[in-house]
Order: sequence, then structure tokens, then C-alpha cells
Amino acid sequence: MQKVEKKILAAVFVMVVIPLLVHIAIVENGLEGIVWFSGNPSEVDFFLVWKSYAIVGIAIVMAMILFVDMIRKNDGIALISAKIKKEKVIMILLAGYAVLTIISGFLAHDRRAAFAGGLAQHESVLVVTGYIIICLFSYCYLKNIDTLVFVHGLFLVGAAIISIIGIMQLAGQDIFMSDIGKRIITTFSDIDPDRITLKFDPGIVYMTLYNPDYTGSYVALVLPFTAAGILISKKMAVKILSAVISIMLLICLVGSQSRTGFIAIGAAVVLFVIMLIKKPVVRNIVIIASLACAVLAGVFYMNVLSAKDDFAIDYMNVSEEGALIRYKGEDIVISTYPDEAGNELLYMDKGGESISTPYDELNVSLKDYDNGEHGFNVFCRGISLDFVKANGTYYYRNVYGNDIPGKDIHNSERLGFPEHDRLGNGRGYIWSRSIPLLFRYPVIGCGQDNFIYAFPNDDYLSLLNNEYSSQIVTRPHNLYLQTGVQSGLASLILFLGVYVIYFIKGLKLYAGNFRKTKAYIAGLSIYIGIAGYMVAGLANDSTVCVAPVFWVLLGTGFAVNHMVSKSNR
Repeated sequence: MQKVEKKILAAVFVMVVIPLLVHIAIVENGLEGIVWFSGNPSEVDFFLVWKSYAIVGIAIVMAMILFVDMIRKNDGIALISAKIKKEKVIMILLAGYAVLTIISGFLAHDRRAAFAGGLAQHESVLVVTGYIIICLFSYCYLKNIDTLVFVHGLFLVGAAIISIIGIMQLAGQDIFMSDIGKRIITTFSDIDPDRITLKFDPGIVYMTLYNPDYTGSYVALVLPFTAAGILISKKMAVKILSAVISIMLLICLVGSQSRTGFIAIGAAVVLFVIMLIKKPVVRNIVIIASLACAVLAGVFYMNVLSAKDDFAIDYMNVSEEGALIRYKGEDIVISTYPDEAGNELLYMDKGGESISTPYDELNVSLKDYDNGEHGFNVFCRGISLDFVKANGTYYYRNVYGNDIPGKDIHNSERLGFPEHDRLGNGRGYIWSRSIPLLFRYPVIGCGQDNFIYAFPNDDYLSLLNNEYSSQIVTRPHNLYLQTGVQSGLASLILFLGVYVIYFIKGLKLYAGNFRKTKAYIAGLSIYIGIAGYMVAGLANDSTVCVAPVFWVLLGTGFAVNHMVSKSNR
């Protein structure tokens, strides 16, 4: 039996403890005074802030352990140096990714958010740098197969706890909404536990991961690894526990209603089947067929299952002449006659010629505001637009009661997903406005947790049309857009380079070469889980709830690949 490396417990803490951290934190959001925000300067959080603190803290501990072992003249330095040399390209890519992330943080619109964490994200520069340290540490200290089995056994405990919490939520017994749960998560705060509410309907599974969508990412990532215990453990109790936890995770996935999670699991199953095929020709045919089916499914979803947009009003702005509305392709200027008393509505075309109205679905009514100002309201298909006249010009009054002049109203640039803004619960809208941002930040991004400033949250009509009127878009719902916009397109290429190298090496090691060794089974399970996570990343962001587990498994995956490669030789 090989000696278990106890320092790996730091990585176990990341996988097991950090996802379970749920406690109240009240922090400043830095958005006070911004007209497209509600004006509340504080954010009350339960799921993100303390996880981010823990990530940074454990990363510092890991960095200190690495540093001490590197300066000691013993076997530790030789082992770590040898491992780093084996993956020089990976180390260079990760270092470049870290450097670009740090630089983008210093150049960010809101450096406080970039380094301390931003609204509903809290994945700061320090956290992302912590991810890279976590990955390096996991790679360096996963020294042998017995250490891997040790890590797997402890991880099962964490997966069991988080699965039980999810099962209870599915059964309508959410521990965080119970009296004792509320008191635990508000301990050491002045918040009355009875005031605590969450936005999720009873029976929806979000575990401890902030959002049901992240349940999908978590299950796709860890399910293969938990299931691997059925084969790599000699103890029947562990085999049974692995099977039970795997089933519980699948039940939690169903309860989360995360379509992204189901797609990711489906992709992982297809990849697993491909890896089992021994003949390269057959394997290539299956790969091509799978890709073709995925493309066809995407086209079918875009054009059949996802209804096309049917926005009656697709443009609006204001000026001294009035409010310009584009209604079913026709430009209409609406104003009040002619003084600020606003007791009559006037309608003109864009050239200033008077036109008759009303139109079939366009309802316009005069409106007097509490402060004595006058204006009018435009209502169409559930969309309500308020306009006010003051100081000889017109303003759009947003849902927060702020008056917006024409120069501050933007009709955002878009790229992709034409007529499918509502694809994926509004993801088509967010993606089509996020893709152009990639080309705005080709080298240096807008900064960690600064997506909220880069995204056109001042495109008020698009927000209304896509049912985001009282929400702020803080994330792109896509791991790759998130990375590219916040850290820069160059950093996205570096990040993808790390995964591509891992994917290709894994394909060479595991495809058509199934063996019942512990290293092979564990390595393949990690490989499949990481692939599932990357697929889930097409519709989910990186988050402090799940990403730490991904980075541990990625570092572990590289280490196990070396074990499998060595045994092959």
C-alpha cells in the first residue's frame, strides 16, 4: 500500500466543504447612483460570499504549502518540479490566463467589484487566481492511486450531504426554509430569521448552489466520479454508497428541472459510449454522427421548439419632439400639445407629418405624475413605457422612477440568434448582446464581475421585451462568453487551450482501451465529468458554487492521466 499524501486534505476541503457553505452576508454592491439599477446599495447573500472567502483562504494555504515544499531541499521539491515540467504547456497557459485576469481587474470599470466581488457573482480576480492555485495544488499532491481513493471516499461524504439536502428540497422540506435552518444561516447577524425567504417554488432543487441551473452543472461534473466508486472500491459498503449517491444525484437533477444539466449528462453518456468503442473507424463514425445529431437538435430547437420573437415595439427613444416608437415597422413620434400642461396627444411620422391613430394594439394615455409633471404612457402586449416632459424635452421614466434622456437610451448591438431572443428562457437575448462584447475586449477584458457594466443594461426596451424589466443582467449564462468578456478573448483562448490539451490526452489514453484498474476507471470518470461540465458551460456560468470542484478535478485529472500513462508504458 502506498503512502497517502495528507496534504491533499486541502483539496478535499475545496470539494467537500466549500459547496456546503451557506450563511448570510451583507455587502456593498457599488451600484448606488446608477440609473438602471434599483438604488439599493447593499446585497444580502447566502450562497456566494462565504464560498468566495473560503476559496481565497484555502488558496493562500495551498500556495504557502507549495512554497514551503519548493524551497525545502528534499524529495518534495523534486517531485513538484518534475510534475510541473511534465505539463509545461499547461502551466504556461494557466499562468497567462491568470496574468490577463489580473490585468483586466486593474483596468476594470469597477476595481472594487473586480477584486472584492460583484453583485450576485463574487467570483473576483482573487477567486479566479485561487482556482488556478487549487488546480496546481491538486495536480502536484495527487501522488498515487491510494491518495486518489482516499480523496474519493471523502468526496462521497460531501456528495451525500448535498444530495440529501436536495432530496429534502424535492420533498418540500427545504432545510434552509425551516426554523432551525433560518436561524443557522443568520447566526451572528442582526437579521430576523423569520424575514428570510427564497425565490424558488417548493419542490425545486437548488441544493446549496444558489440556483437550480447550477445543480445541473454540479451533477454533470461529479456524477461519473461518484459512480466510479462502484468499481474502484473493494468494500461493498462503499460500492453501495456510491450507487445510492449517484441515484440521489440523478433525482436531484430531475428536481432541479435544469434542461442544461440533462443535455450535459446526455453528452457525457454519448462520450462514454464513444470511449468504450475499440475500433477507431467505428469510433470516428459515432463521433461524426453524434456531432451531426447535436447540430440538427440545435437547429430543431432554434426553429421549432423556440418560438420566434414577435415584439410589436422594437425601438424607442426620446428627444425634444417627443417619444419615437417603432411599432410593427412604422416609426411614430408621440408628444403632448404643445406646452408642458400635456392635455392632448399628438402623433407624427418620423418626418414630422401628422398621422392618425390609434393603432390596433398600441394604447397611449395621458399621465400626470405625483411631482406635478405631465407625460403619457404607451402600453402594448404587456409592455408599459412611461414618458415625461420637463424643461422643454422628453424623458423615458424607467421602472425605478429615474428619468432617462435620449443620449442615455441605447438600442444595443446584437449578433446571432436572430428572432430568438427568448431562446432558453431569455438566453438568446443575453447571448446575442454578449457576443459583440467579445470583440470589444480582444485582449484585456472588462474585469472580473464587471459584466454588469459591459452588458447593455441601459437598453430599456430590450429588457422589457424579454421580461427583464425589474432585473439587472449580471452574467451571460455562458461560461465561455463570461470568460471572454471579463478576462478578454485572449484569456478565453488560453482557458480553452488547457481543456483541449486535457481532452486530447484523455482521448488517447482512454478511448478503446478499457481496463479495470483503479487509475483508469477514476481517470475516465473524471474525464467524462469534466466534459459534461464544459457542455453545461454552454448555458451556465462559472460560479463559486461549482467551479472550485471543477478545478480540483481538472488538476486531479491531469495527475491521474500520468498514472494511467505510466502503467501503459
